Amino acid sequence: MKQDALASTNFDYNPWRHERSRAFLEVAICPNALRVVDDKMKWQERIVLDPEILVGKPIVKGTRLAVEFIIDLLAEGWSENEISQNYPGLTREDIHACLSYASTVLHAEKLYPLKS
Repeated sequence: MKQDALASTNFDYNPWRHERSRAFLEVAICPNALRVVDDKMKWQERIVLDPEILVGKPIVKGTRLAVEFIIDLLAEGWSENEISQNYPGLTREDIHACLSYASTVLHAEKLYPLKS
């Protein structure tokens, strides 16, 4: 498909979407392929992907809080204490697991430019 053919539709064209999804699936399906450093938290103990909860988005285990939501709060300047006070079921380790998960996904992401 060409980008100009999609421009007139409501479809959100993103040439990188497929590869991001593929990288995400590789992370989710092949946990043995992950780079886990001994001093890094193993996010797999706290982050789960369940198609029945939030349409399969990664969430903090035992909650309905998406990893992307926690990362967004941090990006907006919320401190760990503010997040913990507003979401009492969330621990400091959960917040760190969200960051570790995001780091792992970004390390696995590969982008390939499309030929025009």
